[in-house]
Amino acid sequence: MRKYLRKSVQVIVDRPLGTVDPNTNRELPINIGTLPGTVTIDNSEVNAYILGVSKPLTFFSGTVIALVQRSNHPSTEIVVASEQAVFEKENIQEQLNALYPDQYISVVMA
Repeated sequence: MRKYLRKSVQVIVDRPLGTVDPNTNRELPINIGTLPGTVTIDNSEVNAYILGVSKPLTFFSGTVIALVQRSNHPSTEIVVASEQAVFEKENIQEQLNALYPDQYISVVMA
């Protein structure tokens, strides 16, 4: 997964900001999607969290700024933002903890 760090990617958004996450029953504060054409160890596409966008999306082109590992998810996930965006590790951790407050989340920066 480290090969994605600092790379430009295109994300298909399947859980737009403001919709209710079917797994947590919470309104999503960010856009979440997948990286088309990838396969993880659980045979799904790589999940992508999009930061720095305040409107619902269907598609996003950006740069991978971090890798994420959640305690109850077998696959590493990515964090994507616009090329100009600057996020500190603590800020990423805080936003993902708001999404998944009951899980341990590890963040690796680019």
